Amino acid sequence: ALYESRSDSHVYQKMRRFAIVRELLGDGDRTEANPGTYSNVLLDTEPNAGRCGPHAVVVEVRAATVNYPDLLQTVGGYQHKPSLPYTPGTEAAGIVTMVGEEVDMLRVGDRVAVAAMGCMSTEIVVPASVCWKFPEHYSFAEAASFSTGYATAYHCLVERAGLTKKDVVLVHGATGGMGMAAVHIARCVGAKIIGTGGSDEKLAVVRQQGADHVINYNRDPQFHATIKQASGGHGVDVVFDPVGGSVFEETLRAVRYGCRYCIVGFTSGIRPVARTNLVLIKGISLLGCRAGEAVRQGQADQNVRLATLRQWATDGKLRPHISHTYSLEEVQDAFRALWDRKVIGRCVVAPHGAEAARSKL
Repeated sequence: ALYESRSDSHVYQKMRRFAIVRELLGDGDRTEANPGTYSNVLLDTEPNAGRCGPHAVVVEVRAATVNYPDLLQTVGGYQHKPSLPYTPGTEAAGIVTMVGEEVDMLRVGDRVAVAAMGCMSTEIVVPASVCWKFPEHYSFAEAASFSTGYATAYHCLVERAGLTKKDVVLVHGATGGMGMAAVHIARCVGAKIIGTGGSDEKLAVVRQQGADHVINYNRDPQFHATIKQASGGHGVDVVFDPVGGSVFEETLRAVRYGCRYCIVGFTSGIRPVARTNLVLIKGISLLGCRAGEAVRQGQADQNVRLATLRQWATDGKLRPHISHTYSLEEVQDAFRALWDRKVIGRCVVAPHGAEAARSKL
């Protein structure tokens, strides 16, 4: 059963429902150890919050985004390992239903996006400082999908690689949530964009979302020549790579001298080894990219990053693409959809139903 069995038999008039992980699958290292069942992502219930702290708010969650790290955490395969048991989800959007006595920037009824652990729930209690009143033209699903992808893509392309409108950028995995966020950020900067993926149908969406050229690396596994042709024969200036695996070495042959190569993750499940002769000959800068850690180490300004992203959102320049919406009871299906690469852009869990998640009210 998806719901956990409980020892008590009390019935509460107002209960919150939430996803919960009590044990891990896999060996905590190889992502392919996860069989893709997500049988350890269950549901439980407990009474709604009757109050909150002076600096906190209670939010009725209308949408919570499923990110790739959420999948990795179920096997202990991500850098941040929450203590068991935990509720997955690090970003959501909903309506404020209660405010602490010291909170003066938010009111009951405000629509807010939230960046905090434990978002896959019908209700969450969070510090008011992690909430953002998102633009009126955003739905709850779009607002829930804003934070992680755009912050990471901005860190990689702007803060680390220094992307400019004169650059040609190659975005691997452009059909996924992180890759499509990178396409959107590069579009805001004004760079020429080449997006890759493994499906012609998904790549058609990537082109609609702003890519100038798209390449199916399943159809064209030796794609370095195609990339060079699309970049005017010179090779690309910047690479955004959340995939790793076999595309890594092939890409090194398609870059121009001085390329800034952003290493974002390894959704292929394979961590490649760089041929340092190619790195040397082409003067390639390999850039490890961790948006959160860069802030914690004092190497990135969170305020500047968020101010820029939120202004782009307000101006209508950034808008997440949502392809799949699931109920909270379908949380395992949502995880499997992301694992099976069915998602184009973003996938959300809607604790109060799909219509509420897509709503702007």
